[in-house]
Amino acid sequence: METNADIEEVVAQSSEKIFDISIRTKSVQSLLKILSRHKWFAVDLVNEGFGLNQFTYLMSVIALSPNNSTILIEEPEIHLHPRSQYKLIQIMLDYLNENNKQVILTTHSEHILMGLLNAVSSSIITPDKVKVYYVEKIDGETKLTELKVHEDGSIEGGLKGFFEQDLEELRDILTSLIKRGDKEVVAAALQTHDKILITTDEKFIQILKENNLTKQYSLKLY
Repeated sequence: METNADIEEVVAQSSEKIFDISIRTKSVQSLLKILSRHKWFAVDLVNEGFGLNQFTYLMSVIALSPNNSTILIEEPEIHLHPRSQYKLIQIMLDYLNENNKQVILTTHSEHILMGLLNAVSSSIITPDKVKVYYVEKIDGETKLTELKVHEDGSIEGGLKGFFEQDLEELRDILTSLIKRGDKEVVAAALQTHDKILITTDEKFIQILKENNLTKQYSLKLY
């Protein structure tokens, strides 16, 4: 079991990596205050956003749990910026691996999922330690389908029903830009995904192929 000082250090280091803000405690008379320390000033944590407050509680619970325990988390992405969601998975995996703890979580966030799959492709975690289940309701019944994760971070059969809206919006934007001849803007948009785009959208793939964007920008298509 972690000591109070250990827990504070876990939370402080994690918050610095994600938010560039350090979380520390301070004794004030008979009270114990939790402060978020920015570069030039400190404020009560309660005056920060919901995302930082929730993150502080989440990491405290994870640090408090004994080794070899299983922690259940529901939608850790709530109130967090997409970039923070992605970083959260990296922070959690580093800590869980070091302390032999297991997490079962539910999420609606593609950023959480992509953070996990990228950790697999980067060999931070092996596929045999990751289980992904797609949950859907069919005829009034909830169905869970296990999705196999490969060593390169891809999911066998893709993720139908998970990324469609984002892909549809991105496809519409890129299609408009291509029609206008703004291929440099298209390239910049694609490069925000580290030159890797994961999609099973056949129409989108066709648009990219017709404009020679799959070869020029080394896109990885699933």
